[in-house]
Amino acid sequence: MSVNETVAGGSASKTDTKLKPKDLITIGIFTAIYVVLSSIPGMLAIIPIFVPLAAVLVPLLGGIPVMYLIAKVHKFGALVILFTLVGLFMLVGGMGYFSLFTCIICAILAELILRSGNYQSMRAATLAYAVTGMWIIGNFMPFVFTRDSFLAQQAANYGTDYANALSGLMSPWIIPLLVVVAFVSGLAGAAIGKRIYRKHFERAGIA
Repeated sequence: MSVNETVAGGSASKTDTKLKPKDLITIGIFTAIYVVLSSIPGMLAIIPIFVPLAAVLVPLLGGIPVMYLIAKVHKFGALVILFTLVGLFMLVGGMGYFSLFTCIICAILAELILRSGNYQSMRAATLAYAVTGMWIIGNFMPFVFTRDSFLAQQAANYGTDYANALSGLMSPWIIPLLVVVAFVSGLAGAAIGKRIYRKHFERAGIA
């Protein structure tokens, strides 16, 4: 089956709101792609400046798989599953429960936005993805709520110089700014995904 046939099939029944096995497979594939892409900024975070830059890079890169998923699966729960799995990946990776919490909250809000547009609104799809991009703020929550212990752990793992650089870059006041940055970057990531998959969105009836 071609990609175009699959996308067309995904939009064939707007009234079929139940996720099917093929939908779950699709979600699993794009979750894996999203995790790989979002891990790139994580690997770069060995350089301190790339820690706050994750608020730019993750939403930008993530727009490629997530916007395609939005075009392909028009059912409530697809984004919740994807981002819950991402949050669990962050939890296993040592980011604590903060990212799991923000992933779930942002995904639910995004699902509601998509539903408000009846899964046929490009504006709703763009806004929904931008909202999901804000989950990354969960990775920064340790700098606010468990700052001392988190920085001590970073010093033990990567050295005092690294921890001091992070401490200077990631002051608590910068977190609200990074929320805005993540949202704006999510809008840009959605635009990238929309441009790449323009024909797929048209076939899916999203305008």
